[in-house]
This record gives sequence, structure tokens and C-alpha cells, in this order.
Amino acid sequence: MIKFSKLFWPLFFPALFMLQSACSPSGNNDSEQTHTNSVTGKTTSPRILDTRDWKTYRTDTFFVKYPPSWTVQDKNLLAKPMRFYLRSPRVSANDKFSENLLVVEEPLKKIKTLDEYYRQNKKEIEDVMGNGVVTEHKVTEGPLPYYELNYKVQMNNRALRFRQHYYVWDHKGIVVTFTGLEKDWNKYIDTIQSIFSTFKILPALPRK
Repeated sequence: MIKFSKLFWPLFFPALFMLQSACSPSGNNDSEQTHTNSVTGKTTSPRILDTRDWKTYRTDTFFVKYPPSWTVQDKNLLAKPMRFYLRSPRVSANDKFSENLLVVEEPLKKIKTLDEYYRQNKKEIEDVMGNGVVTEHKVTEGPLPYYELNYKVQMNNRALRFRQHYYVWDHKGIVVTFTGLEKDWNKYIDTIQSIFSTFKILPALPRK
């Protein structure tokens, strides 16, 4: 049995959540800027949706907005580092998968920098899952720099895709992971982009 360290939780637990939901009644350094419409075949850029009517989840540390049909869970979670997750509704009786966004926060003792934190996470993912990196890049604009990793993996006979944002703040590592089916990724790309655009680590924001 594989032992998953703390650094691997951000990838492992979204997949575990997916598997539980399903049971219930070559990499480069470019940003992922476009996606292909499966119907028209045209390539377009993900767009930020109007989130004014979206729901808000807020704690002393985190802020995020999510679609009204989605739900939030922040109690009875699978592991201590998990803070909350957002979950999409099922679109039909045959829909066995709920797209979800998970936020993990863990104390960092030996790791000091964002670069170190990201490299160790990525290495552990690749050691177990193989090299499924689609894109990766570091974002330095805004109040807090972060790494974005887009990753594909085959798990439980399903092709999954993850988008992760890695942060280091106040001696803590924070990972935001969106998990979806590879075949449905284009359907959710605008929603994914919009949820991530609203996510904030509140103590890291400049004081006015």
C-alpha cells in the first residue's frame, strides 16, 4: 500500500473524494490560455464569468465565490489539513462524478519558500502518478505569488484532470485543487477560471 505524505494530500484527496462520489446513489512551461470547443473545434480563451450572483464562502483566512447550484462542505472532512471543498451538482441520474474544488492548508517546518513547496509537491505527484503535467507556471502579479499546475492522470479507469494553485503564507502551505473529468474539462473551463479568480487568502491582502 502506498503511503501518501502530507505533501501529496492536495492531489490524493480530491481523487479520493471523486471515487467516493462515484460509488454513491508531457509537460511545458506555458500558461494554459486556450481550450478547444468540442462542438465547433474552435480554440478560444477561458473567460471570467459574471460572479455577482454567485454564493460566497468566507472564513478569517479564505474567501471564494462559487456558482449558486454548487455546495460547500467544511465539516467532517477526510483529513486535518483539508479546510473546505466546493462541489458541483450532478446533471443527471447517470452523472457519477461531481467536479470539486478543495482547499488544503498545512504548517511548514522545513520548507521556507514557495519554490521549494511547489517542487516537492510536484515531485511526489510525479513519483506516484507519472509525468502527467500539461502546463505549469509561476504567477507573480497580485498580492501573493503562486504556482499553477495543470495535470492529467488515469485513476480508477477514469481520465482525470487537476488544476492546482500553490501558495506559501505565514509558514503555511496552501493548495487549491480543482478536479474534473478530462472529457468534460472544456465544459467547466470558464467556471474553473472564474472560481480561481475569486479565491483570496485574506491575511495576505494589502491593508487599505
